[in-house]
Amino acid sequence: MAATVRRQGVVGVFNPAGEPAVGGGAGDSAGDGGGRALGPGLRQEVRCAERQGGALWWFWVWWDGSGQSCPDLEPLCPAGEIETAAERIAAVLAVSPS
Repeated sequence: MAATVRRQGVVGVFNPAGEPAVGGGAGDSAGDGGGRALGPGLRQEVRCAERQGGALWWFWVWWDGSGQSCPDLEPLCPAGEIETAAERIAAVLAVSPS
């Protein structure tokens, strides 16, 4: 997995195995059959923000297709549980062998 810090508590995470390879297709050019079927890549945005009551949490960020409205935030785990967040994100972005 690779991550980039974006803005105000937002982190973008992606799985390089699901990224388009040079020359077309996703995954590596050595024959990652699982990645090729995934299209534009495996990416997820997460945000660290206050939950009701003031505790910091990581949230999954879900955007609607139009991008015209604010994103939906789904609780992922408390901000201090970094390993839990990493494991859950890795599970969502995993490439399963076919």
